[in-house]
Amino acid sequence: MCYDASELIIHCKNALSYIPRYKEYEILALLSGRLKGEALRHAYKAKLRTVQDLINFIKENFDKPKTYFSLRNQILKLEQGTYESMSTYIARAQELLSDCTECLLTSNVPNKESARQTLNDDITNGFVHGTLKKYLRLFTTKNFSDFATACAEARRAEGELAEYPQLDDTDMIRQDCFLLQTTNSVEANNNINNNYRPICTFCQKPGHTIDICFKRTAQTNNRNFSLQQNSNIRNYNNSNIQICNYCQKPGHTLDICFKRRAQENKQNLTPQQNPNFINTNDFNTQICNYCQKPGHTFDICFKRKAQENKQNLPSQQNQNFINANDFNTRICNYCQKPGHTFDICFKRKAHENTQNSNYQQNSNTSHPNDYNVKICNYCKKIGHLIKDC
Repeated sequence: MCYDASELIIHCKNALSYIPRYKEYEILALLSGRLKGEALRHAYKAKLRTVQDLINFIKENFDKPKTYFSLRNQILKLEQGTYESMSTYIARAQELLSDCTECLLTSNVPNKESARQTLNDDITNGFVHGTLKKYLRLFTTKNFSDFATACAEARRAEGELAEYPQLDDTDMIRQDCFLLQTTNSVEANNNINNNYRPICTFCQKPGHTIDICFKRTAQTNNRNFSLQQNSNIRNYNNSNIQICNYCQKPGHTLDICFKRRAQENKQNLTPQQNPNFINTNDFNTQICNYCQKPGHTFDICFKRKAQENKQNLPSQQNQNFINANDFNTRICNYCQKPGHTFDICFKRKAHENTQNSNYQQNSNTSHPNDYNVKICNYCKKIGHLIKDC
């Protein structure tokens, strides 16, 4: 409420004294606007018609001082609304518990420690029994040690129901109850035993309901075990995880990166201490920059000297120079082999003889000079074209 209850009652009585009768509904709406939250919702439910009804409503609900025993009676009436979310229901229960605790400190109740424990048990039991049945059926247990555990179980049941909408079988329960009543009436009238068996909406099997379904219980336990098992695993997507800017791995920063320190220590080593250092005086580690082979350097590379000497020799002394008069230096232009020339190449003659024999075999059927003879332009043979080659 925006104002104190007694102050609002005074405003209502003053309004009755000088406001005309036909303006009473407007004044009622104006005064009702001073109510907020739960008070305004209860006022709408009460369907107030006159200002006097508003005065009676305020005196009945808000003009009474809050006492410990009156709040304890409200715990017994704690109940979740049909369309009320679980978070709103938990907030109402927590507010009621805090009010009871404050009144307990100022009350004359003896042994307040035991009274506080009793209050915790009562608010827990009242919260559980006031929960909607669609959430209550998903509870793993209905005996909780404290109120916080009951709230956590209620939130878990709400999340499970949101994840599996098929678990909300409120209409199915109503239908089952109707069928059960119908079956009982038929059995009473006709003495017929139909053996009614309920169907679980989780595993779709008859013989049990969802609140005692062992598959749902096992799945819930497995999910809780996996969450508990994965709680020790690092989540690299978490922004609180430190990532090294040097090796790009999580769990440490740049200043304590062991890879960076190892690299710096290797760079600070002397040439004799560094394992990557190459000693030019060592024969096994000398690598030539010309032939890329170990064992010598560029200045004594025999391949480089041989290449330079070959380039500096005259044409008669160069090994690549070919003398046409020398029999061993003659190279055939057909088979690219030394020792003979093109006119006496036996491979060329053998190839020509093969072509002549093929021509003589085909001379009985056609002649190359005939107009109707087919000659392939690819293999130069008679009898087909290039498209049929």
